[in-house]
Amino acid sequence: MEFHDENDIDSDEYENLTPPEVVEKAAKVCENLLPSMSKERYEHAYNQFMDWRLKNKVHSFSEKILVAYFGDLSAKYKSSTLWSIYSMLRGTLIAKHDVNIAAYYKLKALLKKESVNYVAKKANVLTNDDIKTFIETAPNELYLLTKTALIFGVCGCMRKGELYNVKLADVKDVNSALIVDVPYTKSKKPRKFVITDNFYSICKEYINLRPLGMTDENQKFFINYQKGKCTRQDVGINKFGKLVQDIAKFLKLPHPEKYTGHTYRRTSTTIVADKTGDLLALKRHGGWQSSGTAEEDELSEDCVDLDPPLEKRKKNNADPLNEEISLHSTHDVQLQQRMDEAFTILERDTQKEDKKRDECDIYAELVATKLRKMDERTRDIAMNKIDNLLFDLKINPPCQHQYTRPVHSCQTISAPSPSFCQTSSLSHRASSPHRQLPSP
Repeated sequence: MEFHDENDIDSDEYENLTPPEVVEKAAKVCENLLPSMSKERYEHAYNQFMDWRLKNKVHSFSEKILVAYFGDLSAKYKSSTLWSIYSMLRGTLIAKHDVNIAAYYKLKALLKKESVNYVAKKANVLTNDDIKTFIETAPNELYLLTKTALIFGVCGCMRKGELYNVKLADVKDVNSALIVDVPYTKSKKPRKFVITDNFYSICKEYINLRPLGMTDENQKFFINYQKGKCTRQDVGINKFGKLVQDIAKFLKLPHPEKYTGHTYRRTSTTIVADKTGDLLALKRHGGWQSSGTAEEDELSEDCVDLDPPLEKRKKNNADPLNEEISLHSTHDVQLQQRMDEAFTILERDTQKEDKKRDECDIYAELVATKLRKMDERTRDIAMNKIDNLLFDLKINPPCQHQYTRPVHSCQTISAPSPSFCQTSSLSHRASSPHRQLPSP
């Protein structure tokens, strides 16, 4: 019997010795390695490459073949498209042929050369004043859907695809705020944000206009809105880009066609960057893993310079831990406080629903209404007297017979004068043993 060392058997012989059912199972698993949302685009890029190989009568996946293929593509496509095709081919060739083109350094050198002097077109951003002006002046009868999409997109740093995928189950109304979940993101990192104050009122008005029967949690949140009414048609993914152009046209901004569905996200990141100047906080806000993507691709050209990333500051700072702690303190604390406040409201409102209202609740609301009508000094005096009265009754609870007086049906009782009440109160305090507090 002849024995062979494992190193003497190449990969092809191993595949020949592998049972067919195992090979079929492995092929199915490899097919699922491609991103599900853009699998068709990956397959299209792969099929185009395979057709090119067949047309040019080549049968390998060597580096020279890939360099020649991308050399032909560079005559038709811009640099950003070449990098996109490269990324899709890298995934499909690994999954289908176990070929890793990431190790083809000459191919990368070609793509980098094509990127020289290339300036990517970026969507224009809205300023704080633009957003405020539009929210306050645009009529809700025509622009309520547009306002809601703008609020969601800027507060949640959302892409147009993420706006399109928002469902009713992802939006929780806690009476004074909306808690929005973004479970499906490009970076595979779920996000959460809160909408409060005036923004909440606008979004609540839009929610209340949903047609009857459209309350299924799996239904899309954004539905069509026309002439003050919502219809049963979902808002398409491309319409979110048109909504931003409508905002630019209403504000009479130059080049409204340069405002696209990516304007929501770029506007949000620019506002956060201008406010904090912190790259790490910006990455958390948008859910990025790459500092370069967050700083270069998403920010507007006139944005303030961000602090250098933590990796670079480690070389120039003897104690980078203090720097990292300071980065956490500004943005994360504010965000955590907003989330804690929202969940506190949710818990409080839930308890209110379970508790039945009684006369104490009604009287407390009546007292609160009266206190709000007073000036600050009078209100403080009234609240102090109410607190003292409640404390006095708690320490010295009155007996039942002190307030129970038999009244005959024919007897008429007149209200005592204020001076009589004051004198009676003083004499009662002096004579009542229950009014004396024990000495400390």
